[in-house]
Amino acid sequence: MVHARVGNVPRRFRGGLGWAGRTAHGGSMALKYKVLIGIAVFGALVVTPAVTFLAMYSTDEPPHDDSDLRLTLPDVPDHLNAYPLLVEASEKVYWPEDDATKEKLDRMLAGGPWDAALARDVLERNREALALFEKAMARPHCRFPKFRSYDETPSVYPSYQIGNILPIRSGQERADGSPEAALDTAITQVRFADRLERAKGSLMCYWVGQGVRWT
Repeated sequence: MVHARVGNVPRRFRGGLGWAGRTAHGGSMALKYKVLIGIAVFGALVVTPAVTFLAMYSTDEPPHDDSDLRLTLPDVPDHLNAYPLLVEASEKVYWPEDDATKEKLDRMLAGGPWDAALARDVLERNREALALFEKAMARPHCRFPKFRSYDETPSVYPSYQIGNILPIRSGQERADGSPEAALDTAITQVRFADRLERAKGSLMCYWVGQGVRWT
């Protein structure tokens, strides 16, 4: 039997080839739709929440009102504050300038041989400064002034110099046979250190207080 041909394909196979072509074309279209649907789902589940989160939280919100959490320091009148008298006392502090005498005093404070004559001379020269210091310690508060920058920080180094005189007085009182007076002076030194540490000034107040405490 001779079959009519279209090209090289028998006519009875033409329908089959057309169905196969349509099936292949339909499959490729379905795959494209699946890819598009997958992209849309990914965007809905991942991209959209991320963009929404960034849009909501990337802008700065106004700061919270924390005024009720801020520490406030009530003003202390000068006549109740030890600071003005400490400044006045520090201006009258005497401390030897020559290196040999200063080294000798350092050795005495470190527990070395005690020079009673030198100790009495230092105490006599600081009589006025120590009197002002005693008045300052009798006041109920020790508040250093407020400051806004490092340049305005009140100097506390003179207070450290007063702290050096106290152990000399305590040592001389002990050498003179007055252990009770020496103990009172040592307690005064600890109280002075505590006041410096709590002076509400700069951090340097705390460190100077520590230095006075362990002199």
